[in-house]
Amino acid sequence: MRELARAIRPGGVFALTLEPRRFIDFIRDVPEKSDHAWYNLLKMHQPRVPEFYQDFDADKLIFMPTNVGHEQDYGDAVVPMPFIETHWQPWFGVVSYLDDPERFWQAVLVVKRTSAAI
Repeated sequence: MRELARAIRPGGVFALTLEPRRFIDFIRDVPEKSDHAWYNLLKMHQPRVPEFYQDFDADKLIFMPTNVGHEQDYGDAVVPMPFIETHWQPWFGVVSYLDDPERFWQAVLVVKRTSAAI
């Protein structure tokens, strides 16, 4: 977040998408057999679903490697809002957060760069 804060001027706004808590339900419900490679990678994380619910409810970021060969730096993350509010301060403030599965697969987050020093 420091690098994003460095690159965005104070007052600058940016939007991103992130996986909300309901993504854990999706992982839990991935079918046994699938022709979809990503589903099969997510399925590997099914045994950890109870841990994921606990971590999310404890405001912890959940990271799941889902790209063979790039496990350390690429995957899927489920991010609770209190994590954003705690760890992105003082560089960003939340402008809006929309988690509407009728409109978007992921949650949409808009943040604004504060004037705090980097």
